[in-house]
Amino acid sequence: TNNGTIQNNGTINVESGGQLVGNVTGSGTVNLPPPAEQFPALTPGGTYWFNLSGAGIPGTKNSSLPDGSLHWVPFTYAGTINAYKLTSAQVTTEEYANQNKYDHSLFIADYNVTHSVSWNDLNDQNMISGKTYTSGDVSYTMRTPSAGSNSTGSNDGMRGTPQNNEWDVILNNADEYIKNWSNFRSWGQDTNSSFTSYRAVRGYRSARYWFSGNATDRSVYVGFRPVLELPPPDTPPSDSLKVVTLNLNGGKIGSETGSVSIVVKSGEGFATPSGEGLTAPDGKVFGGWKSGDTVYQAGSTVPNTVTSLTAYWLIKPSITAQPENKTVSVGETATFTVTANGEPAPTYQWQVSKDNGNSWEDISGATGGSYTTEAATMSMNGWQYRCVVTNSAGTAESSAATLTVQKIT
Repeated sequence: TNNGTIQNNGTINVESGGQLVGNVTGSGTVNLPPPAEQFPALTPGGTYWFNLSGAGIPGTKNSSLPDGSLHWVPFTYAGTINAYKLTSAQVTTEEYANQNKYDHSLFIADYNVTHSVSWNDLNDQNMISGKTYTSGDVSYTMRTPSAGSNSTGSNDGMRGTPQNNEWDVILNNADEYIKNWSNFRSWGQDTNSSFTSYRAVRGYRSARYWFSGNATDRSVYVGFRPVLELPPPDTPPSDSLKVVTLNLNGGKIGSETGSVSIVVKSGEGFATPSGEGLTAPDGKVFGGWKSGDTVYQAGSTVPNTVTSLTAYWLIKPSITAQPENKTVSVGETATFTVTANGEPAPTYQWQVSKDNGNSWEDISGATGGSYTTEAATMSMNGWQYRCVVTNSAGTAESSAATLTVQKIT
């Protein structure tokens, strides 16, 4: 601590619990400890998934995303940071930044969600300064991060200025909090201090790289990397968030396997995620989410006590043993049998064709794995029988078995 003036041309690191008192001058960097974490249920650096499919984000979807439908977009929780944000287009001064920095908690997308989108396009949709986005009954502000109106340094040592912009403060917490920046730039909020029609962009040569582009420019190399700002911890309280683990159970989101996490409001029931965008295991289709023996369809409400769900994959029915042809005498019965599997267990419906397979009709009450005919008559000679097995994943038909009826001699 110092109550006078500190000339700093290097780096000052203030450790947790310390404070820097006095006027700091010079070209050096001051690294302050991060503020206290506002939401203890969340892990800084952890990956959490959000559904942006209905957010109306302009531009061309990034083909590198795990899920091109935007139902599953990974974000990194950057933790609680002390930085400024902007509410309108402006050149950011040091005075403004210092007067308007505040503690707040952010998620930042792991990718540019869209590209070939201008700063103005995003601003027209309120995605520069922020629009309300709700997920898991938690209300966020979705927007671009503040990024500085100019820069100092070069390459990995580059910083946007003012340096307490959100992009740099996130990277001060950990370099890996901002991902997939190589050869791509992400729009920031700030106006270039020298060219007021230009806006800050970050990334490309390094995560720290600062540049600017005309607010009207659209380029495949520049895109929208949203941050999601949580509301202040007293609205809702800091213990109001809950992390739910989703076991993909053999499914995938892009190359992501195993389990993923979503964030919901604690103390309340929550809606199960969509199955859209998930890649099913071979031969299976999405059937909902399971907790214990209970299956919840996508969008249905899960009790607030549930903290984990497992993807429930349906298996389309398949015939494992076909019915066989039968020969009987007049007055005898014939039994046809089929074996099938699937998840959930399929239902059975036997059918008969009296015109050599040109048309089929259901046999009333014939809904088991076996069907026994009535006493055969010569009119039944040549009739064909098959079984249709069905579950919520699909339908399978057995091959046809022929009944041959012989006269009694």
